[in-house]
Amino acid sequence: MTSKYSVRIVQYGQTQPAIDLQARAGKEGKALVLQAQSGMRFHLLETLSQTGPTRLRIARKGADLLLVLPEGDPSAPDLVIKGYFDAQDVAMMGRSSTGEWRVYDNTGWSSSSLANGISAASMVDGQESVAGLSTPPGDGWFDGEKGWLWLGAGTLALVAGAAAAGGGDKSETSEPTAFDKIKAFANRTPNAATPTVSDYANAGIQGVDANNVAAVNSALTTTPLDMSAQQNVQRVADSFNRILGEANGSATDATPGADPTADDYQNLGVLLGSQQTNANALALLNDVIKGLVSESGDSVTELRAIVAAVNKVMTIAAGVTPASALTTDDLLLMGFSQQQLDAVHAKDNLTAIVSAIGATSDDGSDVSSVAQLQTLMAAYDRILTEANGSTPDADVTGNPTAADFAAIGSNVGQAATSTSALTMLVDVVGGLQRADVDTVAEINALAATLDKVAAIAARPSGDTAMTLSAVELSRLGLSGFSSSGANNQAVADLLSVAVRDSEPADVDTLAELQTLVSLQVLRVWASDSAVTKTAALPTAEDYARIGVRRDDVAGVAVPLSASDVATLNSFVDNLTDANLDTLGEIQQLGAALFRVLNEANGVAADGNTAINPAAADYVALGISGHAGNAADALHTSAARLLSDVLPTKTTTQVDTPAELNSLAAAVDHVMDVASGAPVASLTLSDLSSLGITGATTTNLTAVTNSIQATADDGSGVDTLAELQALVNSVRNAGFVKPGAVEQVGSVRDVMLADVPHEAVHGESPALAFEQVNQVQAFANATQVIPS
Repeated sequence: MTSKYSVRIVQYGQTQPAIDLQARAGKEGKALVLQAQSGMRFHLLETLSQTGPTRLRIARKGADLLLVLPEGDPSAPDLVIKGYFDAQDVAMMGRSSTGEWRVYDNTGWSSSSLANGISAASMVDGQESVAGLSTPPGDGWFDGEKGWLWLGAGTLALVAGAAAAGGGDKSETSEPTAFDKIKAFANRTPNAATPTVSDYANAGIQGVDANNVAAVNSALTTTPLDMSAQQNVQRVADSFNRILGEANGSATDATPGADPTADDYQNLGVLLGSQQTNANALALLNDVIKGLVSESGDSVTELRAIVAAVNKVMTIAAGVTPASALTTDDLLLMGFSQQQLDAVHAKDNLTAIVSAIGATSDDGSDVSSVAQLQTLMAAYDRILTEANGSTPDADVTGNPTAADFAAIGSNVGQAATSTSALTMLVDVVGGLQRADVDTVAEINALAATLDKVAAIAARPSGDTAMTLSAVELSRLGLSGFSSSGANNQAVADLLSVAVRDSEPADVDTLAELQTLVSLQVLRVWASDSAVTKTAALPTAEDYARIGVRRDDVAGVAVPLSASDVATLNSFVDNLTDANLDTLGEIQQLGAALFRVLNEANGVAADGNTAINPAAADYVALGISGHAGNAADALHTSAARLLSDVLPTKTTTQVDTPAELNSLAAAVDHVMDVASGAPVASLTLSDLSSLGITGATTTNLTAVTNSIQATADDGSGVDTLAELQALVNSVRNAGFVKPGAVEQVGSVRDVMLADVPHEAVHGESPALAFEQVNQVQAFANATQVIPS
């Protein structure tokens, strides 16, 4: 049966009726709630004895004071005084066994000042403590407060001595018993002697020796137990012995069958607070104690510091922010050596460690031993070491494993069971910085995005219910995304479609996904019609990922230069999105462009006959007219002539779509005439741009007529040599009349005797003689003079 108590409020001499209160009322959901006001005294008495409890467990929550009666449940306060720590001149009081009213004090129980009672200065929010009846309050406390008993400190000593002797007729100087000495020390009586091993033995308290007497003494003044009862002193000694027995400094449990209980710690005034009833908190505490030597836990102060560290870990695991942050000093208190902490970079990784503890099971089962904490810290250190933001792997032999992610409480989805998904996640982590993965939430977000990519790839092409966002993709560190980049979502939208059109196996590596991203970056840039584009400019890295490579004239791959990228971008910008929506199209475009550029070596001789541009190359480059239209009847001939023209050009003359299309237009005019189009469609400028010489305003009609007389499919003029020969033929016909050679016998003589007026007046004599020599050579070879 639990004890009954009463609480009476006295304020400025006015006494309110007593309110009944029973121990464990809080556990039953019937806690008494009072509102504090300045000047209030709260008198707490046990009903039968009319004395106040010797010890009270107390806690501060905000401005409220929470109290647990001696038989109450530590996790459920029996009395709550709202606003206690905001009110002025308030106190919690009880009557001692000798009749004095005393202040409950949680700081130092030997002072008579109000400041040493339970005050705002003595407790921070969230703190738990033990308060005991102090010495009587100082002068002025009872002015106008009728009915309070004031005996004073001297009288207290007399009464206490009389009570210890068994009656008031004993001498004031009677020798106190051994147990009296223990009680006096426990009650913090002024000038009380510190109990010795002999005192405990003489008082009948067992298990106290030279090795633990200091520890037991430290607990006498902190225990919530009433030290006027001998069995309670024995309980304190027994509890501390079980704790000291656990602390053997070894990984092996010294007392596996008799581990300290929560009551043992509570008997010493060492409370786990909100974790008081958590078996996992107790398990971690005992595991910490087990790894210590007895000297590290032989005082209540040391134990409280250890318990506070354990409580922080368990509070964090429960998803609650502790009143004070977990520090490396806390970890040292828990038995970790500085060398162990340095090995896992605990100081630098503390944010991540706290995040990982918070991500484990709320009941603390994942951090209920020192070994589990060590595993957690080592696992996160491997993950953070991987996140070095460089292309080379930070440590190819020590990549994070699925077990590492599990150890930090991370939910990595498919990566927990799939090797390829894990590899992809590790690749992502490796490309990021430590700050990008120093919380479990960040890692979970990465894994969720990768799983989403896989899920989209597994859906039918027409299923558009699931899409990727720029925010999700930017977390992965993919090139082409940034927190402020323009058109990020446009890239993400195109990527969602590309992933859906892919097979899951084609997007299960970071490199594959990055390749698709680079393709979408290129497409979004090309589709930006603004004069000044805001979309991200495709880079050499984007083209390289897509698979665009440049081979030199010898067929050896060379890195893409800035001018190469600029040229690629200019041709990409000239194409429609329909010609840019696959990797193969961009790869073909790049190969075609570099064949054109390699061919344009500025000399008539072919730079490399093995890699001449083909008809399909002009289609890939989006060249206009016959050369760029595979379905055109003149396509093959036009492309052949255009390729024959390229060696006469330099690279800078054909490195833009406008330049190449200008040549293609001239080729088109030749092909149009050959197929029967009006001769006026071919100009001297066309022939000149193609490198043809000898055409003039006088002979242009004859030249175009000669071209028109060739095959309609353009095969008669699909090389520069053929086209130049036609022009030369027309020119030669203008110099030599039919039958002249037969009459004179010499082409040279004919030419010298009857040079047309235009040959000497419209052109230089040197050119005339050159033409004469050509005709002479032709005549010698064929004995036929062209008409």
